[in-house]
Amino acid sequence: AAHKNYWCQRPAHLNQTPIELWRNVSQSEDNCHQINYNWNGISSNEVTTDFSPPNNSSQIPCKNWEYDWNDNLGNTWTSQWDLVCEKEYLKNVAEMFFLLGVATGGIISGYLSDKFGRKTMLFNSAILQTIFGIALYFADSFEIYLALRTLLGLVSVSVTYAGLILAIEYVDGKWRTIAGMYNLFPLPISYMMISGIAYLTQDYKVLQLCIGLPGFFLCFLWFVVPESPRWLLCKGRIAEVKEVIKAAARFNKRELPHNLDKLLKPPEEEEANEGFMDLFRSRYLRLITICFLCIWFTMNLVYYGLILNMNTFGGNVYLNS
Repeated sequence: AAHKNYWCQRPAHLNQTPIELWRNVSQSEDNCHQINYNWNGISSNEVTTDFSPPNNSSQIPCKNWEYDWNDNLGNTWTSQWDLVCEKEYLKNVAEMFFLLGVATGGIISGYLSDKFGRKTMLFNSAILQTIFGIALYFADSFEIYLALRTLLGLVSVSVTYAGLILAIEYVDGKWRTIAGMYNLFPLPISYMMISGIAYLTQDYKVLQLCIGLPGFFLCFLWFVVPESPRWLLCKGRIAEVKEVIKAAARFNKRELPHNLDKLLKPPEEEEANEGFMDLFRSRYLRLITICFLCIWFTMNLVYYGLILNMNTFGGNVYLNS
């Protein structure tokens, strides 16, 4: 979360006292403590004229805080949950829980996608992503917020992976690279749009609602997007594979080969049982796999390193994003 200016809350009858003056008289140097003084016995006029704080007064922790609402940041995690002073570390905890969900989703999404289908995994994850995203708007405690952020990270990465696999399994050869690129092309556009919405709304709850609501439109795509023909073939669902291929041929105005039935054969049992470790058995596959692991590690390290430290850059944190 972006750094937001804060200070110890002024008593209700002193809320018109200038902030800098209040900081001075309350001796709140770190904005986390103030002098132990009964402010009910002093008026606003006395504070602004001839009040002198007692010497050698003990310091007590602030119970509540006020925030700078003219900083072009608006309502953030910091102001919503008072994540300041001894609770400031919880901002990093919130990010950690989200990334924990992402890591967990990255591990299990592939297995579930193989078991239940790419299309099923994609749309179920997208629906859950929408539900969890909207639920964040109504989260009334930080603990509930953390739980929802974790679940959101889990299903969000599942949407990305299942969608990517589905796209590249529709085609073959050089078109796989093109399909994968086009599938991920909207990501930078959406990130720029989110930054603009965040800058305009300046409320993390409204932003979360704006991100979550459009997900409901994905439900209608269920009737348009076909299942992966490769996955159907591996499962021996030949009739469904034929329907997908025929629909693709009609759309592209192509003729199907006469020996289509002979070409559509499920993989042999030995081939169907290949697993993760097979990526390291041959020298070529081992080299490619290690290269991809290094590339993904570097990309994510740089990306999350920038995102998590965006508040240290100059300018507006939303526009920088």
